[in-house]
Formats: sequence, C-alpha cells, structure tokens
Amino acid sequence: MTWTKDLGGRTIYFACQDSGASAFAGAPDLNGCFGAADLSITKTDSPDPAHVGQNLTYTITVANGGPNTATGVTVNDALPKNAGFGSATSSQGSCTLKPQKRLVTCALGSVAGGANAVVTIVVKPTSKGTITNTATASADQADPNTTNNSATATTTVTP
Repeated sequence: MTWTKDLGGRTIYFACQDSGASAFAGAPDLNGCFGAADLSITKTDSPDPAHVGQNLTYTITVANGGPNTATGVTVNDALPKNAGFGSATSSQGSCTLKPQKRLVTCALGSVAGGANAVVTIVVKPTSKGTITNTATASADQADPNTTNNSATATTTVTP
C-alpha cells in the first residue's frame, strides 16, 4: 500500500493497494487507487469566422492530469440559442441531446491519468453576430483545480 501526502504533511491525496486484505483492521478490502484526478478542458471552434447555415464544429478535449484515473467523466455543453444542433460524437462513451434544455451531455466513463477524451459537436449558425459556447467537465473524484474544468469558444458568424 502506498500513501502519498503533500510536503506539509497535512493532506493524503490517494492510497493504492493491488489486492488482498486492507492494511487497516476491520476495513474492507481495497483494490486500486482512490483519490484526486485533475481534469482540464479545452475547446476550439472551426471555422472562425463561420457563415450562417454553415457547419460550425466545436472540438472539446478533456484531459486528466492525474495522478489517478477519473471515473464518471461527464461533459456538459449548453448549445447557443442562435445555432441549430447537427451532431455530437465522442472518442469514448456516448453523447445525448436534451432538446428542451439545448444541452449536450457526454458520458465519457473513465479517463486514465495522463490520458484524454475528445468530444466533437457540430452546429449550424442561424443568424449573424457572435456565438459563445461553453463546455464543462466533471468526474466522480475530487479535483484539486476546478478553475480549468470549463472552456468557452467565441465564434464570429457572417452572412
């Protein structure tokens, strides 16, 4: 079993055990690692500028800086009101559209420390101006830095 703590000795970040009985009397068997997973998300748009009625593609990358595997990874993307929904796909797991909320939710499952998953959402702008779109990532584990769990792309739309 390995316990990792910060240099000040205040916080235990994770515990790992490969198999067998717990090192703590009366505690259940532990298998695997438990603790923090540091998710981050980036979002790009293409093309920019886009034209009304043209496909606009958002590429969302969810990275796990670790140290542990993130489970229950989910991406939520509220679609802009001035764009029609085209499609949503992911490199793992699945994406669904909640039309009443104009929300795409992608259940990505587990993302190992140091790995990433990609979500691609296609929309069609319906009017000229500026489209702003934000995606947010979350997981079952504690995240030591939640400030990088959301990303926004702003796209100029021309006639």
